[in-house]
Amino acid sequence: MKNFSTHDAGIGAIFVMKTDSNEIKKLPIMNWNAEDSLVPHGMDLDLTQGILYVINHNFKKSDERIELFKVHTDANDVPEKLEHLQSLRSDGFTKRVYGSTNAIVVVAPY
Repeated sequence: MKNFSTHDAGIGAIFVMKTDSNEIKKLPIMNWNAEDSLVPHGMDLDLTQGILYVINHNFKKSDERIELFKVHTDANDVPEKLEHLQSLRSDGFTKRVYGSTNAIVVVAPY
């Protein structure tokens, strides 16, 4: 099994691992704004809507965000790609917690 490092991932990578085979692949991200950086930390998946919520330290713009991605899957429900839907942010949130938010739990869909 290949070991991945942050150098392999680069800025903006989210991977999926198939637990039955230990296969790891980088998910392509559609609709991502190249002006932003994606430094993902905590994630939570809303299975009812297929939406992935990701904490992002957007270093290019010095702000903290929650990114919403639609997860596109194959016929076996294995993620194939992500579609960026929107970024949730606030100046107050960024000023208080920039760089320190590392976990998220979705309790209700956005």
